[in-house]
Amino acid sequence: MQLGNITLSSPKRETDLITGFCSNCGEPCSEVNIDESFSDLFGQVSDWSVGSDCCEAEVCGGAIFLDKQTIHTAQKDHRDKKGNITIRSGQKYKATIRKGYFVRDGEHVGFFRYTKNVLA
Repeated sequence: MQLGNITLSSPKRETDLITGFCSNCGEPCSEVNIDESFSDLFGQVSDWSVGSDCCEAEVCGGAIFLDKQTIHTAQKDHRDKKGNITIRSGQKYKATIRKGYFVRDGEHVGFFRYTKNVLA
C-alpha cells in the first residue's frame, strides 16, 4: 500500500541552467539536472539536484588563461605514479596544459592540469 507521493525538489528549467567550470576537474561544462528520486513504502519521492555534465559537481564561474596543446614523440617510456608504463618510447602523444581559476563561495580557487594522451 502506498500512502502518497512527496516532492522534495523539482528540476530546473533548461533556461535556468548555467555554463561555467567544474569545481572538481576544472573543465568547461554545463549544469544538468540530476534525478535522485526513489520509491519507498510511502510512494514516489521526487528529488532533483544540479551538477556539472562531466563530474556532477558544482558549476562555478571563472576563467582559463592558459590552454596549450602540443604533440610530442616519446624519447623514453613514461610511467604513472604506480610505475605502470602509460606511453612507450616512440609513441606520439598530446600534452595538454590548462591553468585557470573558478569562483566558489566568493573565493578564487586556482587549478593547474597537465595531461598526456597517446595518439592513435
